[in-house]
Amino acid sequence: MADYPDGVYSPRTKENLPGIAYDADKKTIGYVEDITKLDDEVVAIETELGINPKGEFGSVAERLAACLVNNDNDYMAGVLTNTGLNINQGSGIGIILRGIAGGATNILSLGSAGNYSLSILGNSSLDQPLLKTSSPTFNMPYVTSIYYNNVYQDYKYVTRTGYFFGLQGQSSGIQSSYEYFTKDGDGTDNLNFILWAEGTPDSISPGSLMQFGYITNANPALRYYKLATQPIGEGGNYPLKIYTAANTDQIKLHIDGGVTMATLKSGINQEASGAVANELWIDTADNSIKVGV
Repeated sequence: MADYPDGVYSPRTKENLPGIAYDADKKTIGYVEDITKLDDEVVAIETELGINPKGEFGSVAERLAACLVNNDNDYMAGVLTNTGLNINQGSGIGIILRGIAGGATNILSLGSAGNYSLSILGNSSLDQPLLKTSSPTFNMPYVTSIYYNNVYQDYKYVTRTGYFFGLQGQSSGIQSSYEYFTKDGDGTDNLNFILWAEGTPDSISPGSLMQFGYITNANPALRYYKLATQPIGEGGNYPLKIYTAANTDQIKLHIDGGVTMATLKSGINQEASGAVANELWIDTADNSIKVGV
């Protein structure tokens, strides 16, 4: 009984009879060299294919057929128990990790098909390319199935008019919310959302930023939330406006520390402002808010 495919054939040692010398020109005489060369070829083939090359398939041919995952047969692959590794010989995706149970569903693709180097494909809402090779930039469309109050909400990363980046809930009639936490959540760590008008990830000085967030302190009584602008180094120092619709001067925080409000009376003194007793007014000399006397 053959050893293969459970094991590689190990031929026993053979020798010519004493006094017999191999002569390739003597076609009608069999020599040990004729047999050992055939033995060597068999061992080489079995070693190259490895033990049990058909795997869980009915034959090696069936296994090879299962590795071809598209119509033009661009892909060659090795198949593992429940996943496959597909290596493309030509253009397009270079490596695919896929499941073979219940069909050839692609799970993760690495390559350059469609100018994307990383894709998640198959029966998933993450059915889009993730990483562009041209930028490289991320193009991840879904944060899938966020569970809340016994309801799942899918979120999708979206763009608008080419340069706006957003996050959109995908289930109508269900709350969409964005939350931001520290790891331990005990109030001992700063937590900030920062917008940089000047500066880059490689160099933030000179820079100019606006941030809203939470500032901690060893003394809990000194902890607070803030909305602020700030220059870094020689970066721009800009005022902060808070307003609705076109009312751009409703509240303005000046860089000199002063505050102006559109609905408050103002002047170089209380009399000039027209403010009466106990009425707030703005002293335009220093942009401070005062109470009428």
